Amino acid sequence: GEVAEKALNKEADKIARILATETQHDVITARIELLDIIAYRVFEKAVAICSVLLKRLETIELTHQEIVGYPLERLQKFYTKEKIIIAVLELLQHIRYHAPEAIMDLFFAYSVYSDEAVMATFPYFGKFLEAFGKHSPELALSLVREHVDGLNGFVVALLCGALS
Repeated sequence: GEVAEKALNKEADKIARILATETQHDVITARIELLDIIAYRVFEKAVAICSVLLKRLETIELTHQEIVGYPLERLQKFYTKEKIIIAVLELLQHIRYHAPEAIMDLFFAYSVYSDEAVMATFPYFGKFLEAFGKHSPELALSLVREHVDGLNGFVVALLCGALS
């Protein structure tokens, strides 16, 4: 009911505040996991939070909680921005039907990302792309035109198949 919705919105706002300032990988990841749990109930806020976080990741330097006996360089190599990006893209995949246009914009933006691990998340979106193209072909075409210069072949092939 109304009380639960208010509590979920309050929690989403709290997550947004933390993700707007936090640099520690573990804390960011934990908040993404929490947002993923409630995202379908606050999907507009979730998409906005994810969008802001993805932009913020372009400029911040991640920090890592020390683990005794584990070198910092190894932590930095394993707990990367790309792992956070993957978690965000997977969260968006879970709410893809609630805000398809906004999520498609983010998806298109990361379809040209250079990291192989990030690119490996895109097959998760294949069925969504096909369904999106069949459900809203005009919108899909306008998004393709808008992003055509940056799209990779995988994305173009999925959308062309969906629109044919």
